[in-house]
Amino acid sequence: MPHEKELKIPTPDGKMIDTILRGDPKKPIVVLIHGFGGQMNDVLHYMSARIFEKNGFSSFRFNFFGASRHARKGSECSLVSNGKDINTVFDYLQTELDAKKVFVVGHSFGFPSFLNARLQGISAAASWDGSLVPERILEHLTAIPEMKGYLFNFAYPIFVGEEMVNEAKIVRYEDLFTDYTVPTLFTASRKGQNMFSEEARKMFLLAKEPKDIIFFENARHGYTEESAVETLCKKTIKWFRKY
Repeated sequence: MPHEKELKIPTPDGKMIDTILRGDPKKPIVVLIHGFGGQMNDVLHYMSARIFEKNGFSSFRFNFFGASRHARKGSECSLVSNGKDINTVFDYLQTELDAKKVFVVGHSFGFPSFLNARLQGISAAASWDGSLVPERILEHLTAIPEMKGYLFNFAYPIFVGEEMVNEAKIVRYEDLFTDYTVPTLFTASRKGQNMFSEEARKMFLLAKEPKDIIFFENARHGYTEESAVETLCKKTIKWFRKY
């Protein structure tokens, strides 16, 4: 019988990370990392956790930010803070749950966040529409000085702190892929836009072998179209089973 367990992980800087473990962590475990503005129970992660479980994997998903008193706030998040929180999560997996074989899925900003974490011992990874914040988006931010941040206009308005915006202006894929050797599958949705295809190609060229890249012509960024999540997970599982 599949089961989920909610866990809270303390961070070195006094925050708490909300997480959900699905299944037995002794099985090969897939860590699901959400993107900027997302959360662990978005349809993509909620559904994929169940698909992975049906195919012999456990899963572990978590939030970078939340509404609870001790959670990090969205305006406090950045590539650096995300990377540190991922390190905390993986330390918990290895020391408290004794996870042996670990795979990673990073959606959108979640994948470069994983690149920034610099973890060891990952069997394989998948970038689902992985992307830094494109420069053209940074040109259309609305400053909110009294809140020390900006209104980020993408699919919907999101408030972001100054640290993340300043960071996004200088970080490059070339820096994130230095010494990166994890076997990685890159996927990109293409319905209605080409941005994620462009970002996937940039990373694919920088990544070392083994690697692969797949484009989804009939899916958008959230993969909520009919059977899109199932197809995405099927391709990812096939990649993971090689390792």
